Amino acid sequence: LSLVLRWNCDLSPPLFSEPSEVCLPVLRVHRLASKFAASWASYYQQRDGRQMVPKRDYSSAKGLRLLFSSRGAGRRLDLYASVLQIFVALALLPVSKALADTIMQHLFAERRHFRDYKAETTPDFSDVRAKVEEFEKRTKAQEQVNEVHTV
Repeated sequence: LSLVLRWNCDLSPPLFSEPSEVCLPVLRVHRLASKFAASWASYYQQRDGRQMVPKRDYSSAKGLRLLFSSRGAGRRLDLYASVLQIFVALALLPVSKALADTIMQHLFAERRHFRDYKAETTPDFSDVRAKVEEFEKRTKAQEQVNEVHTV
């Protein structure tokens, strides 16, 4: 007979759900063979006076053959390992961007076009920035003058 214990357990601690039931196995029994019979002989020599006499013991066994096995899976969510995996994945995002850019700029057939569009030259807006800063200074000065007159 083959006796198999089948396990299918979720061992995770309940976070947002009801506690899970006790994990119990399912027993399955299969018939292997109708009978079990085995026989074997042990050969040895025994001293009889001054001579060594060959001897043999014959053994025979009959009965049931029992094969016990346990199979299955136990699952458990490890919070610490999950958090570690998430943060490692987030840490590798800049590496993947740099790797993709390197591959596109150096290995692809259309790498020249990618390089051209990767870094486009734009007009210089530094004079506009200076005008904005000057406007902000004038606005601040005007607000201070208005506060002095209202007080």
